[in-house]
Amino acid sequence: MDLSDEYQAPRERWRSPWELDADLPEHGPVPNSGRMKLPRKLKADELPQPERPPVQKQQSAPPPPSVRDFDDISRAVQSARRGPSMAGIVILATLAFFVSMVLFILTRDIDPVWDEDLMPAAAPAGLTTGNSPPRAAERLRVLLDNATALAADVPVAKSPQLWDTPVLARVVEHHATMIANLRDLVGEQEWQPHHPAWVARDFGNHESWASVTTVCAAAAAYQVRMKQDADALSIGLDVLTLGRRLQTINSLPTYFARGLDLHRVGCVALALALQTTSLSATDLLAAQGDFEQCEPSQVLLRDAISHYYRFEKGLIAGPLSEDPVDLMIAGIMQERPGRLFFKANATLNLFASSFRELKSEVMKAPYLHTDQISPRIGPPMRPNAFPGHPNYSGVRHANERIWSYVMVMDQQSLAAARHNLVRTLFGIRRYAASKGTVPTTLEVLVPDIFDTLPVDPYTGEKPVYDLANRVLYSVGTDLRADGGKSGAPLEDDTEPTIPLGLN
Repeated sequence: MDLSDEYQAPRERWRSPWELDADLPEHGPVPNSGRMKLPRKLKADELPQPERPPVQKQQSAPPPPSVRDFDDISRAVQSARRGPSMAGIVILATLAFFVSMVLFILTRDIDPVWDEDLMPAAAPAGLTTGNSPPRAAERLRVLLDNATALAADVPVAKSPQLWDTPVLARVVEHHATMIANLRDLVGEQEWQPHHPAWVARDFGNHESWASVTTVCAAAAAYQVRMKQDADALSIGLDVLTLGRRLQTINSLPTYFARGLDLHRVGCVALALALQTTSLSATDLLAAQGDFEQCEPSQVLLRDAISHYYRFEKGLIAGPLSEDPVDLMIAGIMQERPGRLFFKANATLNLFASSFRELKSEVMKAPYLHTDQISPRIGPPMRPNAFPGHPNYSGVRHANERIWSYVMVMDQQSLAAARHNLVRTLFGIRRYAASKGTVPTTLEVLVPDIFDTLPVDPYTGEKPVYDLANRVLYSVGTDLRADGGKSGAPLEDDTEPTIPLGLN
């Protein structure tokens, strides 16, 4: 065979292996064929499709971020890497500083107060709770505990000297035991004013004092009605003596205040008895001597103020020492609880400053008194502090307590005015008893009756003696001479007046 013929025959197109694979049967080689054929590759649309979950409708994709958004994100990332901003740190630091300062102001107290100049002398040595109480304390207890109330039909709203005589007689008869107990108490010599027994019970604040003072005033008025001048003077002097002795008991402040109240009752009784007395000049001189022993003492009050400061300090700080008085008063002196708006040292400083002023003012005449307490603690019942003040409760406590001592000092000035008026009246009645006529002026009483005339503490001069209107009076708390006040003797504090009642 000629090879050239074979090469010259038409040739079949060359096919790639992929095309050849397409001619293979789908399931293996063709039977009876001389070679194996690979299975045909399935097309994409011929492949079995797997079961797929239902496709949910997707929301439209957000628009691609702009260049500005990318800048913001970049800055946020950088800020997160840097931490808090400087402005935030400054704000937090300022807030923390402010809160710290507020807490510091609200919780910090001042340094302990120096008050050695205000503290009284120590109690007498050897005085203990084991010592037997003075007999006067027991007699005072008997007087007050056994005092009975006045009957319902007694006109207590009026001064006893204005009562009808039958009413006076009935009151004196019904309370004869009370009057006898009072005389026994005044006659007792064993008082021991520093004994702890006077602190064990607060007799100065006993509820029976109103009944006792009213009965004594009624008894004096009744004796005057019965023309028993000596008995009337005796009752008045007994009341004055009891008041003076109570003023020497300075462990509790109520005793001094009660003593001043008794001094008022006694002066009224004596003024009433001296208006129409028929006693001789000698008897009047003896009574006047006893009366002058009961004169209000500025020195005594000044010493008492130190004891009252010590008492108030105990109320704030608790018992101060181990002496008998503190042990007895422990039931009263309770330590004040720590409170956010109560500063113990700051409150005690208010008391120390105020009591120093009281000690200096008490030695002055009433018209020279100055008020430095109101700017410190506020007027009475109006504390000089607002809610939220660091020591608001302390200022309120000082306002409630200190003004009661200022009132005692005011009552002391009134007591001095009443006392000098009654003393002047003694001189007038002695002059009338010896001369047979009343003095035309007070100056004629010097030097036979007085070395110097009694003075009105509100003016520093002699009392006003108005013979035409038959009154003797002090200008009183308003410092004005208005001609005297009518009514009961020494009834009006603005102008204490004694009707002379001379014939």
